Amino acid sequence: MVSIIFIAVLGTAVVFLAVFVIRAILVPQHIEGVQKLLKQNKIQAAIKLGKSLTNKNPHDVEAHYFLGKAFLADKKDELALAEFKFVNQHAIFEQTIIVESEFRAEMAKLYLKFNQ
Repeated sequence: MVSIIFIAVLGTAVVFLAVFVIRAILVPQHIEGVQKLLKQNKIQAAIKLGKSLTNKNPHDVEAHYFLGKAFLADKKDELALAEFKFVNQHAIFEQTIIVESEFRAEMAKLYLKFNQ
């Protein structure tokens, strides 16, 4: 009787572990996932993932940056400018994967577009 309960508990634990591992592998939840989706030209998926990352961690400047890039690709320049302004105010570029010169060039184009 004890062995049946032990096997049932062990089996349940294995199933839960398998679900979490498969979910972690199949569903990208990091900045790399947003980058990959942008490279694959899956803009809406990149925006959705970027929004979820910024909702989970509102202070993640890299998530805001790549969300801004996704908005740029989707021709939503006002939203991109808002995300880039956040990055501009909070980023320490030496501690991120953001290339500062590219960021500044994109930011300058948006400022010119909106006469700021």
